[in-house]
Amino acid sequence: MAIRWRDDDGVTMIEMVVAMVVMMIFLGIFTGSMMLMSRSETKARAVTDTSNQVNRAFLWLDRTVRYSSGISTPGSASGDFYVELSNTGTGSQVCTQVRLHVTNHQLQQRTWTVSGSSYANLSTWTPIADNITNSTTPFSVAGTVTGSLVHQQLGVTLTSSGGTAGSPTTSGSTFTLTAVNSASADAVSGLCQEVARP
Repeated sequence: MAIRWRDDDGVTMIEMVVAMVVMMIFLGIFTGSMMLMSRSETKARAVTDTSNQVNRAFLWLDRTVRYSSGISTPGSASGDFYVELSNTGTGSQVCTQVRLHVTNHQLQQRTWTVSGSSYANLSTWTPIADNITNSTTPFSVAGTVTGSLVHQQLGVTLTSSGGTAGSPTTSGSTFTLTAVNSASADAVSGLCQEVARP
């Protein structure tokens, strides 16, 4: 009976190099796909975040402007953009000051109650939406309009930016809101000016 030895030759150097090249190709494809998926996910998240901020601002402004009895003339102070809204639906005049704080890119609001020629209950600034990056005024009020327009309208243009430096994302919206409790189509100068624009 003859003893048969196992073949322990292994693989040749060429076979080893070919196997490594094939493995590197598949690894490169896999890594590239993962990076592409990660970039796409980051971009989608940035688009969602910026759109959500603009939507938050729209919903708040829609609810607040709709029931206003007056809109002041928009303006700016110290680089920030402002507009004031008056609401008399509660029996006393409550003013809401809205500003786009350009330093921290935040749309903010504060309120107070008008008491004669003075004011009371001034609140602190509270955020409405973040990452609002307008470089020009976001607020406008239509001038004197004849015809069927009998209420004030606040035009708003907002831009929200986000994402990474390599993949920046910007979402924007322009809309017009009507103050259904206002008695005139004109902006009111001097309205809700008991508190200065800082």
